Amino acid sequence: MKMKLQTLQQLMAVLAFILLAPLSLIAQERFVSGTVTDETGQGLPGVNILVNGTTQGSITDFNGSYRINLGTVENPELVFSFIGYETMRISVNGQSTINHQMVPDADQLEEVVVVGYGVQKKSDITGSVASIKPEALTQISTPSVGQALQGRISGVQVTSQSGKPGSGMRIRIRGIGTINNSDPLYVVDGFPTANIDFLSPADIESIEVLKDASATAIYGSRGANGVVLVTTKKGKSGKAVFNFTASAGVQTPWNIMEMADATQYATIQKEMHGDAADPMVDYVLEQQAKGTDWFREVFKQGYQQDYALSVTGGNENVKYAVSGSYFDQTGILENTDYSRFTVRNNLEFKMSDKVTSGLSVALAMEDRGPFRNDQYGGVLTGAMMADPVTAPKDVDGNWQGTYLANSINNPLYMQEDVRQSEYNKNNLLGNVWLNYQILPSISFKSQFTANLGGDYSKSYSPVYYLKPTQQREVSSLSEQRSDFHGYTWSNFANFNKEIGDHNIGLMVGTEAQSGYYAWTRVAVTDVPNDSSLQFPSTGKQPSENLPQGGAEESTLLSFLSRANYSYAGKYLLTASVRYDGSSKFLPESRWGLFPSFSLGWNVKEESFLNSVDQITQLKLRGGWGQVGNQDAVAPYKYAVTLTNEQKYPFGNQTPVQGVAQTELSNPELKWETTEMTNIGLDAGFFEDRLTLTADYFIKNTKDMIVAVPVPEFVSYQAPPVNIGTMQNRGIELSLNFRGGLERKFQYEVGVNFSKITNEVMDLGDTPAIEAGNVNKVGNTTRTEEGYEIAYFYGLKTDGIFNSQEEVNSYVKDGNLIQPKAQPGDVKFVDLNNDGVIDGNDRTYLGSATPDFFYGINASASYENFDFQMFISGVQGAEAVNPLRYHIDYSLEGENMPLYRVENHWTEANPERNGPRFSADNPNQNERYSDLYVEDASYIRLKTVQLGYTLPASLKEKMGISKLRIFVAADNLLTFTNYTGLDPEIGELVQSASSSDPIPTLTYGVDMASYPQARTFRAGINLSF
Repeated sequence: MKMKLQTLQQLMAVLAFILLAPLSLIAQERFVSGTVTDETGQGLPGVNILVNGTTQGSITDFNGSYRINLGTVENPELVFSFIGYETMRISVNGQSTINHQMVPDADQLEEVVVVGYGVQKKSDITGSVASIKPEALTQISTPSVGQALQGRISGVQVTSQSGKPGSGMRIRIRGIGTINNSDPLYVVDGFPTANIDFLSPADIESIEVLKDASATAIYGSRGANGVVLVTTKKGKSGKAVFNFTASAGVQTPWNIMEMADATQYATIQKEMHGDAADPMVDYVLEQQAKGTDWFREVFKQGYQQDYALSVTGGNENVKYAVSGSYFDQTGILENTDYSRFTVRNNLEFKMSDKVTSGLSVALAMEDRGPFRNDQYGGVLTGAMMADPVTAPKDVDGNWQGTYLANSINNPLYMQEDVRQSEYNKNNLLGNVWLNYQILPSISFKSQFTANLGGDYSKSYSPVYYLKPTQQREVSSLSEQRSDFHGYTWSNFANFNKEIGDHNIGLMVGTEAQSGYYAWTRVAVTDVPNDSSLQFPSTGKQPSENLPQGGAEESTLLSFLSRANYSYAGKYLLTASVRYDGSSKFLPESRWGLFPSFSLGWNVKEESFLNSVDQITQLKLRGGWGQVGNQDAVAPYKYAVTLTNEQKYPFGNQTPVQGVAQTELSNPELKWETTEMTNIGLDAGFFEDRLTLTADYFIKNTKDMIVAVPVPEFVSYQAPPVNIGTMQNRGIELSLNFRGGLERKFQYEVGVNFSKITNEVMDLGDTPAIEAGNVNKVGNTTRTEEGYEIAYFYGLKTDGIFNSQEEVNSYVKDGNLIQPKAQPGDVKFVDLNNDGVIDGNDRTYLGSATPDFFYGINASASYENFDFQMFISGVQGAEAVNPLRYHIDYSLEGENMPLYRVENHWTEANPERNGPRFSADNPNQNERYSDLYVEDASYIRLKTVQLGYTLPASLKEKMGISKLRIFVAADNLLTFTNYTGLDPEIGELVQSASSSDPIPTLTYGVDMASYPQARTFRAGINLSF
C-alpha cells in the first residue's frame, strides 16, 4: 500500500505515544537490579525475571543486566527462567542487588530443534537438519525471509530472481532435483505452504531446514526438494514486553555499466558505414558530443524504511504475542516501488492441567510497482542498447524516440509508460490447535489451518508517439484477478517414555489438505488515459480478446508415523513412513509409500572418549529415505483438457468461437520419487567453542516427469511421462568458532561450504531438450543425459582472424572453412571436422551450476559496541548475456559497452582480440557462441553493521530494558568479472522466454536483470 506523508506522520505519532507513555507510569516502588550470567560467567541476555505470584517482570539486556519493580508485594520472590536452563526462585530478603548464575538444564538445553510434527533433542538428531538463529534473519533489511537465508546454511543455495523490490527468491536445497518444480516445501507453525512471502523476518522465532530424506520423508510426496520449518514468535509468561525496531536508508545501484558516449558511438558507426553513415554521425564527431548516458538517466536514488513493533507477555493461563510491521522501498528505477504491511497475533491458553490450545492469525498486504524489461521495450535492456545520440526529450520537453537505434524504444519513457499499472496481493493465514496431555507419556494434538488470499493486477498501456516506428495508436487495458484458499487439518498423537537407559518416542497421525485456485482475465482497447475511468466497461473488446479464466483444485490425504529410539544417549535410531494419496493422479497411481530410517552414534558418550575434555561432542550419523514431488505436475494432467478461444469456420460465415484439445494426457502419470543417502558428522571441541558439521549425500530422482516428443503432424502438446532420472552428489561443511576475553570482548566466526554436482542420468527416448530461447539468438541451454541440467550449448571460438593469411590457412581438404571471413572476424571451431560451421558444431560451453558456494559470518562485541558482517559467494558459475547480440555488434544501431570500443580489432590495431564492427557482417560474428558466456563467480559483502547499546545506568533512568542504535550497509562490495549488471542471476522469466514452458531450464540466462541495490541505513532496537 502506498502510505501518504500525512498517514505516515499519524502512524509515527501513535508509535511515539505507545513508546513514551510507559515513562509516565513508572511507579515509585521498590526496585531490585543485578546481572544474570551463564555457566561460564558471561552475561546472559533474554532471561525472564518475574515477581512470583504477579505479572510484574523484566528481561535481561544484551549484557545480562536487569532492573525490576517489586511493587507492593510482601516477602517477594524472584523467578529466573530461560530456555535451556533450570528455573530458579530466589527470595529478595530486602536486597537491592541480586546477581544470579543460571544452571544449565541438560534436558531443556537440547529440546530446541524443531522437526516435522514435533521436536527432538539436538543430540538425538540423526538426519541432516540445520538451524538459523532469529537474529541472523534481521541482520539484513529485507521483507523476504528467503533473502535472509542466503549464504547462511551449507547445501542451501539462495538466488535473487531480480533486484526489483518485492521480487522472489530461488531456493534450492541440495541442488536442482528435477527439470520441473524444485522449490522446497515451507511449513509455518505446522501449515504446509508453497512460499513464505507473507512473513516478516521480525516475526520468526526459529527456522530449521530439513535437507536429507530421513528428515523430510515424514512429509512424503512433498519432501523431495527439502523442507523449511518456520516457527513464529509466541508469548511468554511475565509482564508485557514491547519491542520496536526501525530503520531507514538510501539505495543506489552497486554497478552501472560503462557504455560508449556519443562520440565513441559515432566513431564506431563511421567505422562500420563510412560515407553511408547517417549525417548525425558526422555532426556528433564534429561536436565531440558526450550525448546521453542512459543508465544514469534511468537509475535513481531509492529510499527504504522498515518498522516492526511487537508486544509479548501473559501469565500461567494466557500467553500472547502481537506484532505488526511495515516495509517500504521505492526502488532504484522509477515506478518499481514496493510496500508490505503485516500484522500477526499468537495466543496460547491453558484450559486445564491437561489441555492447552492456541490461536494465531496473520495478515499480509503488499503492493508493488510494474517493471518492463522485455528485449526491445524494456528499461534496462533499452538503457543498454539505446543510442547515446538521442536525448530523452526534445527541446520542448516532449518524449522522443531513439534516433539511430530504431528497434529500441526510449528506455526512460518505457518505465513511464507503465506508471498506471499496478499489482497488489493480500494473504490471511489462520491457525487453531488443541493439545491434550492424556497421560504423562501420551499426548494428542489437533490443528486446523486456513490460508486465504487473492491478488489483482492491472496493466494499462496508453497511446503514445515518439516517432513513426515507435508509437502506440490504440490504448489497452488488461485486468486479472485471482483468489485461492487452502485448508489443512492435522491430527497426531505422541508417545514418549524413558525406561532406564532406553528412550522411546512414537508418533502417529493423519493429515488432510485441500487447495483451490481460480483466476479471470479481461482485456479491452481504447481505454481513456484517466485512472478513474480505466475499467473494462469503458473500453472496446476485440473479438479475438474474449474474457479468460480458469480454476484448479487438488487434495491430499496422508497417514504418517515416526519412531525414535536411543540407548543411553549413545545409539540412536529414527524411522518414519508416510502414505499419501493425491487427487493429481488417477486411483491406480494415487497412493504412494515413503519410508526412511537413520542411525546415529554419539561417540562422545562412550567411556573411551567421555573423559577427553577437549572433545565436547562427536556424533556419526547416516540415513536413507524416499520422498516424493507431487508439485512437479499440475492438476488434471492425467485427463484430456480443452482450451477455449479456438475458432471454427463454417462455410463463408464468420469463424465461430469454440474449444479444442491442445495437449495429450497420460492416465498412468504419478509423482516423482527422490531417494537419498546421507552420511554426516557433528563435532564440538573446547566446550563447543569450535564446532564442525560435515555431510556427504547422494540424491537420485526417479520417475522424473518429462514431455515425450510426438510426431510433428500431431498438433497437440507432448504428454508428461515418468521416464527421467537425475542425480545430485555433494559435500557440505559448516565450521564455527567463538572466543573472547572475559566479558568485555567476544567474537564468533562461521563458515559454510557446499559443493554439489548435478547430472541428468536418463531422459528415456526424449532427445536433448533445448531451452532459454531469446529472439534472434535462439536457444541458449541444453539438457541431455550425461551432463548437468540446462548447460549452455553453442559454437566454440578460437579467437579472431588477425590477418588474411590466417583466414586463408583455415581450410578443410583445400576449401576455406569460413569463406566469408575477413581479418577481425570471429574464428569458429569446426568441431565435427566437416569443413562447415553450422549447428552441428555446437558443444558444451559451461553452465550456471556453480563449482561451489559459500558463506562467511562474523560478529564481535566489545562492552556496549557490537559488529556484524556477512559475506556470500559463488564460484565456477557461468552466465549467458544474450544482449551481446545487440551491444557487441551494433547491427541495428545499438550502443556498445566501452570495453568493446577499446578492444575491437581494426586495421590500425590488429593486436586487439575483440571482433571487428561490420555493417554487413558476412561472417555472422553474432552467432551464439562461447563469446556470450561469461564467468559469473562473485564474492559479495552482503551486510556490515555496527551497533551501540545504551549502558544499564541510562536505561534505568529512561525506564527501558534495551536501546540499541546501529548503522549498516547492505551489498556494500561485490567482486566479480561479470560484465553485466549483476552476476546473481535467476531464471529467465521475461517475455523473451515465453516459449520456454520450464523456467528451470533457463537458469543463468541474463536479460539485463534488475541489479541488487547498495543500501546505507541507520536504525534503532528498543525494548521496554
